[in-house]
Amino acid sequence: MNDTFYRATQALKKLSDIYGRSSNSPAPKKLTETQIDRIGELYQQGYTKAAISREMGLAQSTIYNAVRRFIRSEVL
Repeated sequence: MNDTFYRATQALKKLSDIYGRSSNSPAPKKLTETQIDRIGELYQQGYTKAAISREMGLAQSTIYNAVRRFIRSEVL
């Protein structure tokens, strides 16, 4: 095996240690169906994603993803 290739593969193995979650950090929480339904209701009532985020105490990215899932479920 080429020495450069070997060093590159070893470096890739260490990336999760450097950038990943440490073993003692908590796993991210998942939204409940009730929360997703509430987010969908607020969105349908005309609330902005930022307003829903403030209302529910969740990150805007979480709200964005939940609204996207809600919209997809309505279309299907």
